[in-house]
Amino acid sequence: MLTVIGYMSSNSIDQSVAFLTCSIISIGSLAYLKRTKNYKLIYYLIAFCGCIIAAITLNALDEILHIGNFIWQILIIMFTFFGLGKKPGLIVSAVVIINITYYFLFSVEHNIHHITNLTLPVRIKLIVELITTILSVAYLIYQFVIIHDHANKELQLANESLRKQNKVITQKNKENITLVQEVHHRVKNNLQIIISLLRLQKNELKSDEAKKQFSEAINRVMVMASIHQKLHKDKSYTQVVAKDYFTELTSDIITLSSSFKEVEIIIESELENIGLNTIVPLGLIVNELVSNSIQHAFSINKRGSIQILITSNVTNTFKLTYKDNGSWTEPANTYSSFGLELIDILTSQLDGKCERTSTISGTEYSFNLKNLD
Repeated sequence: MLTVIGYMSSNSIDQSVAFLTCSIISIGSLAYLKRTKNYKLIYYLIAFCGCIIAAITLNALDEILHIGNFIWQILIIMFTFFGLGKKPGLIVSAVVIINITYYFLFSVEHNIHHITNLTLPVRIKLIVELITTILSVAYLIYQFVIIHDHANKELQLANESLRKQNKVITQKNKENITLVQEVHHRVKNNLQIIISLLRLQKNELKSDEAKKQFSEAINRVMVMASIHQKLHKDKSYTQVVAKDYFTELTSDIITLSSSFKEVEIIIESELENIGLNTIVPLGLIVNELVSNSIQHAFSINKRGSIQILITSNVTNTFKLTYKDNGSWTEPANTYSSFGLELIDILTSQLDGKCERTSTISGTEYSFNLKNLD
């Protein structure tokens, strides 16, 4: 390109020098490109040299008809945009505008004065130059169209591949959801079978104390079964709605208890959802506390009240506050040593601490626990 510009834009005196200079630059650029594969530098070199040659030719050579020069400069702008992007293209466009503006302000009269009589060789040279520039512009546009079509084909192939991958992923997700759903369903059923077996065994017992222990064991298994039932029912598979779960859990505990005490349950939770790793030990803790309150804290003649409050902390911890209005006539550890030991184990499992406070109005448990999910 530079060689053609140098040849077409020169007069008979300096034509050989311009042609030789542009040829050296072109050959050197090709050799550099073959060796380094760094096309950016070649684009910068052609844009810079093209602007310089076009500016000198347009304003210093008065005897040449500069119709082709304008087309060359348009070609240089297109070439720069095509190879280097918007910013270099805008800079080259500004340089070309300055060149043309300077020509029409200061050089156009001298140019017109010297080209009043165009000889046949000059006209032939002008025709060749115009044809060459038009073909160069057409070739550059043709290359752009080829690259654009190739990019569109690659994009279509990529989109098609992405659609196929999404289809496969969607199918796998559906299979995984079905599998997880089936796992929760089977775990729930297995736990229900265990509960049924414990109840059958309980009916065979004669000792009231043994029956009591079996009832507590049944309640603990029921807590785990209710979690999987809730996960299967809500189709969340990894989390349960905290307030809904504890509402159902405490209602089941009261229903299954052998006492006929009237108990009011108040539940509030700042945590909307709780994950599976946290809800299992947390549900067992609440089960032990509610069971102990129903069995040992409330009298038959007094309406019992239980308040469960879950508050979220800034970090991945939360606070569980459990209150009842019962009257504990004996120390709590005399009622269910295993239950209290289980509470300590579950609290440690949640990397937490527990404090118990007894007042005239009732008993309060305060837990600071870690959200494992």
